Amino acid sequence: MPRSLVVTTLSLAIALAGCQPRAANNTAAAPAPDALPPAQQILDRSVELSGGREAMRRISSMRTTATLTFSGLQGEMVASLARPNRLHVRTMIAGVGEILSGFDGEVGWSIDPVQGPRVLTGRELEEMRERADRDQMLKSPSSYTLAETQERTEFEGRPAWRIRLVRPSGREETEFYDIETGLQIGGVATQQSAMGQATVTTILRDYRRFGPLLLAASAVQRVGPQEITVNMTAVEYDVVPDAIFELPAAIKALVGRDR
Repeated sequence: MPRSLVVTTLSLAIALAGCQPRAANNTAAAPAPDALPPAQQILDRSVELSGGREAMRRISSMRTTATLTFSGLQGEMVASLARPNRLHVRTMIAGVGEILSGFDGEVGWSIDPVQGPRVLTGRELEEMRERADRDQMLKSPSSYTLAETQERTEFEGRPAWRIRLVRPSGREETEFYDIETGLQIGGVATQQSAMGQATVTTILRDYRRFGPLLLAASAVQRVGPQEITVNMTAVEYDVVPDAIFELPAAIKALVGRDR
C-alpha cells in the first residue's frame, strides 16, 4: 500500500469517525549511531525494492479496494489515483453510510453524513493536493525541501532508519524504513480535518506483490487510543475512468461550477 494512499484514505476515515485531536504514541526511540546513510539513499532503495521508478511511471492510474475496521465498525474503501494529481475516495461504513472525498486537480472536497458537502481550504486543501500527487510514490528529491536521516532506532519492534521529510508546503512527516528489508514500515504526521489537527502514527505490514509493484497489504493507523485497520484486497492499474474525478453536483454548487 503506497504511503501516500494510506495517509489519504485513513486520515479521511479518522476525521469522519469524529476523532478529536490527541497526541499519538510514538513507538520509535533509540540512540543513533555516529554514521547515518543519506536519506535519499534509503528512499531510493525502498523505491527500487517496491518495483522501481520506471514501473511506477508507466502506471497512469491506480485503484485500490480495501476493508476498513475501527471502533467496532466495518466498511469498504475504494481509492482511485490518476496522474498527475487527481484523487477520489469512496468509503461505505455499516451504520454510518457513504463518505466521499476527492481532488480534481484544483478543488479539494468531501461529503459525509455529519458535515455534509465541504470545499476544502487552507492547510486541509494543501494536504489533499499533496496526497493526490500520483508521483509521490517515486520519492524523488523534488518532492521535498528537506530529507534527512535522523537516527537508527526501533519501530514496532524492528530496527529502522528514522527520516524527517519537509514538503514544499512546509508540512513535515517522519518515515521509518526497516534496516534489514529496506521497505518503509511506518510514519508519523499531523493531519488536518474539519475536527482540527491530529498526530497520526501509521504502521505498514504484510508486503505483497500486486502486479508490477510490491505494496503493504495491511496498514494500521493510530490517533491516541483510536486504531484503524485497513487490509487491501485488490489493486488495479490503468482502469480508472476520468469521469470518476468530476466534482459531485453538491460540490459544483458550492464552487459555482456549471460543468
